Amino acid sequence: MKSNDRLRVLIVDDEYLIRELLKKQVDWGKVACDIVDEASCAAEVFDILEEMHVDLIITDINMPNTDGLEMSKLILESYPKIKIIILTGYDKFEYAQTGIDLGIADYILKPIQKNKIEASIIQVKETIGKERKQEFEYQFIKEKLQENLTYMRERFLLDLLHHKNSSYNLQEKLNVLQISFCPQAKYQIAIITLDQPEGNQLTEEDRLITLLGVKHMVEKYYKDKEGVYILLESNESITIFYNLDHGHLSIECDDIMGLIEDNFQYRTTIGIGEPKAVLDSVRESYQEALTALRYQAILGNHMVICYKDLDIVSGSYQALYTVSEEELEQLHFLVKAGLKGNAVDYVHKIFNHMGDGSQYEHKIFIEHVRVQATRLIAMLFYMMASLNIQNTLSGKEGEYFNAIASIGTLPHGKAIVSSLVEEMISCINGVQSHMAKDYMKDVEQYIKENISNYGLTLKKVAAYFYLNPSYLSRLFKQKMGITFKDYVSKIRMDKAVEYVRTTDMKVYEIGEAIGIPDGNYFSAMFKRYIGMSITAYKKQIEK
Repeated sequence: MKSNDRLRVLIVDDEYLIRELLKKQVDWGKVACDIVDEASCAAEVFDILEEMHVDLIITDINMPNTDGLEMSKLILESYPKIKIIILTGYDKFEYAQTGIDLGIADYILKPIQKNKIEASIIQVKETIGKERKQEFEYQFIKEKLQENLTYMRERFLLDLLHHKNSSYNLQEKLNVLQISFCPQAKYQIAIITLDQPEGNQLTEEDRLITLLGVKHMVEKYYKDKEGVYILLESNESITIFYNLDHGHLSIECDDIMGLIEDNFQYRTTIGIGEPKAVLDSVRESYQEALTALRYQAILGNHMVICYKDLDIVSGSYQALYTVSEEELEQLHFLVKAGLKGNAVDYVHKIFNHMGDGSQYEHKIFIEHVRVQATRLIAMLFYMMASLNIQNTLSGKEGEYFNAIASIGTLPHGKAIVSSLVEEMISCINGVQSHMAKDYMKDVEQYIKENISNYGLTLKKVAAYFYLNPSYLSRLFKQKMGITFKDYVSKIRMDKAVEYVRTTDMKVYEIGEAIGIPDGNYFSAMFKRYIGMSITAYKKQIEK
C-alpha cells in the first residue's frame, strides 16, 4: 500500500461518548485513515457495509443484541477482506482466542490508550498493504496467463502427447487452461505432414509461414466444434487433438487434405491413431499416428493412413517371416546396453531369418522387407526419444525412413538397419562415457577431500554418489586402471610422503591425517609402498 493510500474506517459502539472519545483520541491524519461512518449496533453496521466500502472496523465487544465477536463473525463471512479491531474491558484469554480463531486483526484492552490504538491501526494498514500488493501481483499474473493462454494450452497438450504425465491434478490444470473435453467421447490423434513441392525449395521462413497458414485453416475447419485442438509441432507437422462424441476423423482428414492442396498447393500425408477411452492413453494414439506415417515409405505419400488399417498391409505377408515382439525387445536391450557387436549380429540374424525370398514374387518380398525394416527403425527411434539424451540422430528419422523406400534387396535393408544400430550405440556409449568421466572427477575429488576419514570405503563413497558399489568398482577399474582400494591406498601414501618431506609431524599424526590411525599398520604400509621405513626415508631425504 502506498503511503498516500488512506484506510476507510467504521467506528462501532453502542455508547455515543465512547465513539466520540475514539474519534478525538486518535490522530487519524497521522495513521492515514478517514472515518467514513459510525454505528451503534450490528444492524446499522450491515446497512452501512451495503452502501459503502470499508477497510477497517473498530468495535466494542459489548453490543446490544449481537455482541462484537458474533458481529465480527458475520461480517467476515460476507466481507472477508475487512479488518476488525475489537475493544474490550475483559482481560480474558478465551475472548482473545475466539477473536484469533475468527480472524480478528487485533484485540485491545480498555481504557483506550492513544499509542496502543494507533500502533494497532498502523499494523493493520501494513497488513492490508501487503495483501493488496499480493492481490495486484496475482491479478497481474492472471492477466498474463490469459494473454498467453493459447500458447500455454498448446504446450500442455503437446506435453501430454510426448511425455508420460501423472494424472495428479490433471483436471485442475485443464480447468486453469480452459481446456474442455467430453468425458463420453474418445480421444484420438491425427498428424499432418507437408510434402516438399517438387523443384521448389522453400526457405525456413516460407515453410513456417505455410505451416501457420495450414494450422489456421484447420482451426477454421473445426471452429464450431468444442473438443478439437490444433497444435503446431516443432518438427514441422500439425497435430489434431480430437475429442468429439459424434465425428469421423478419417473422413474429416480427407477433407482437410483436399483443402490444403487447394489452398497451399502442398501434397500432404496424414497419420491417424486409434481412439482411446481415457485421456491418460492419448499418448498411445499419438504414437500410433506416428507409426502410421512411417508406413508412407511403403504405401506412398498423399494419403490418410489409419493405424487400424496397417494389419491389412502386414496381412498380405503372413506366410513370410515377421519380426516378433521378443526380437524387438532383445534388439532394444542390446542397443540400449551399448553392445555394438552383439546388436549388429542380431540384426543380421533377424534379416537372415527372412530367407532369400526366392519362393515369393520379388515385389511382394521386397515390400515385406521394407515393412520389417520400418518396424525395427521405428522401435529404435522411439527408444532414443525415450532416453531423453542429446544425440546426433535428432532429425534423421526422415532420412532413414526415406532410405527404406529405396530398399531393393534384403542385404540393402540389413545394411540400413545395421548402420542405424551402429550410429545409435556410438551415440549412447559416448554419452555414457562422458557421464562416467564426470562421475570419476567428482569421486576422485571426494576421495582426496576425505582422505583423513578412516571409514572411506567403496560402499560409503558409492552411497554418497547414489551409485551401486559393484558398478562403482567396475567403473574405477575401467577408468583408473586400478581397484578402488589400491587407488585410496596410493592417495594415502602419496599424502604421507608429502607430510614426511614437508612437515615435522609425528608418525601417528601423519597416520591420523591420512585415515590410518593405527601407527603400526601405517608404518608397515609405508614400508611396503616406499620400500623402506619412515625413519630410513627421513634419513635419506636429509642427506
